Amino acid sequence: MLTGLSLPALLEELAAPREVPGAGSALAVALAMAAAVVQMAARLSPDSWADAAGVAAQAESLRERAT
Repeated sequence: MLTGLSLPALLEELAAPREVPGAGSALAVALAMAAAVVQMAARLSPDSWADAAGVAAQAESLRERAT
């Protein structure tokens, strides 16, 4: 199972010449992680970023759709 792998081992699995795990799975994880970072930044910046609440909500929605 991929969830128990270290990051180097996971990357090695993704680079292996097999169809599974595929690029779609890897991209979904990357997208969810990027959305989580945007959500974190927005939640930390409500005083200095007028659209922070809306951006955080959109990032959360994107993260949920990717997982």
